[in-house]
Amino acid sequence: GVAWMLLSLERLRAGTSFNIWIAAALVGMGILDSLHAMVHVGEEFVWLHSTATFVGGLLFVLVWLPTSWQQSISWWPWLVACIVLVIGGLSLLCPDQLPHMVVNKQFTPWAKGLNVVGGILLFAAAIRLVWTYWQTKNIDDLLFCLHCALFGSAAIMFEQSQLWDLPWWGWHLLRLMAYGVALWF
Repeated sequence: GVAWMLLSLERLRAGTSFNIWIAAALVGMGILDSLHAMVHVGEEFVWLHSTATFVGGLLFVLVWLPTSWQQSISWWPWLVACIVLVIGGLSLLCPDQLPHMVVNKQFTPWAKGLNVVGGILLFAAAIRLVWTYWQTKNIDDLLFCLHCALFGSAAIMFEQSQLWDLPWWGWHLLRLMAYGVALWF
């Protein structure tokens, strides 16, 4: 819903300074997180969460690209939706092909790596968003800076957690807050 609103605001030249990039990132993360929420706890569950974080980081960091690039690719969020639906569908149809994400109730390097890299990219996006806010004073950029910082923090906390321990619940709370910030927009 927030992605759709950003795309509508783009047509009006309102919203954030990066409506297209942010809408695509929300679509990518949202679809994969939704699939994550629909599967039972296990390899697919952790894979879809970790992939959502990694893909979100990759898509949010596109705010570093020249802003002029965004004006000619209004179709980008739709392409992202198609790609992540294929990734998610293949993940659900071929779970045997997924890398191991949990061994002996411990997250594997694959799971940790996807989250840490995604978290670093989300922090990089947050830096660009706050920098843009300082230039434009567009409060919407600052809201999504907070959104990226919360998701980035949650992703970094992932590495320090084990299934169901206190840090595990902590990063889930941070993710909930990040989605709350997007809805607040």
